[in-house]
Amino acid sequence: DLLGVDHVGIGLDINEGLTPEDYYGVHCRNFEARFQSDPTSHVRRKHPYEHYYVFGLDSISKGPYITEGLVSRGYSDEEILKILGGNWLRYFRRVWGE
Repeated sequence: DLLGVDHVGIGLDINEGLTPEDYYGVHCRNFEARFQSDPTSHVRRKHPYEHYYVFGLDSISKGPYITEGLVSRGYSDEEILKILGGNWLRYFRRVWGE
């Protein structure tokens, strides 16, 4: 029973304000340092990810699109609350205590 809305959490890692060049520069340096000795490493390419942001989520202001998408697909309010943070809170309480 580790599948479904009780075991999903969304975390947006949006670096709003960074240009793609800034983003790639920081992350490529980090990847290069970690995998420098591996000649087959994916970091030999420009960047291991094809896109700078997830399509449609290029700004934190578009976060409500996630909620709208869940509503349009028939998720209940309770399920949406779990997906958008409730499951993370439950997990943190279990790990760190109340």
